[in-house]
Amino acid sequence: MCYQFTNSPIHQIFSIFSIMKRLFLPFLLLFFSTVIALADSPLTSTEFWRTLNPTDNKADNPPVLQVYDESGWGDDVLAVLCSPDVPVEQRLCLVNYVGWNFSGQKHYADFVTFYVEKNNIESKQKVYDGMSGEQMIIFAYVKAMDDYFDVRQAERIAKEAVKRSPNSRAVNMIFALITAQHLFDYDWGGVYKVCHKVEVNNSLNNDFSDNSVKIIMEYIGLYQDN
Repeated sequence: MCYQFTNSPIHQIFSIFSIMKRLFLPFLLLFFSTVIALADSPLTSTEFWRTLNPTDNKADNPPVLQVYDESGWGDDVLAVLCSPDVPVEQRLCLVNYVGWNFSGQKHYADFVTFYVEKNNIESKQKVYDGMSGEQMIIFAYVKAMDDYFDVRQAERIAKEAVKRSPNSRAVNMIFALITAQHLFDYDWGGVYKVCHKVEVNNSLNNDFSDNSVKIIMEYIGLYQDN
């Protein structure tokens, strides 16, 4: 005997479920894709080094990025990060290109040691004595990328960098990015606001290009309505 369930309550329930699935599946996919995007972070999702090389071809890298390709993290990279002859945006792009590691890294300690020895500074505790905000923000950014789960010390260094160079767009933008990483843990709306404040501040010195800001804000903009 063959039973027909065409008009049965069970069949009707499955029909309704099928219709709902077709209606809401696109919205669910959009929701989860947004959540996945937001589950990244300001420090790990803003590849503004692409301002210097929009392609993925390392052969197209300018010299400031090639120094990492050729030798990895070492004295050649540190020498560039310490050089006032290299524009601050390019040095920040180099740190951004070197990137981060989920397990953490210890580049900041190497950076401090190198800088102290290079400049014959008496002790590591005095590494920031007389340092410009533009150089100090490089240290802050390296520290933040070392451990993006805890950026409190990096944020303090960056805050001091802003005090020393209050009109630098580069310094203010990286300070905002590090602060956004801190806010990421508890205030997603603040992530957008702190970076957008720098984005629209036309009184800052333009030592950080519009393209770099655009790359940062393309990701940060995801937090605008949170």
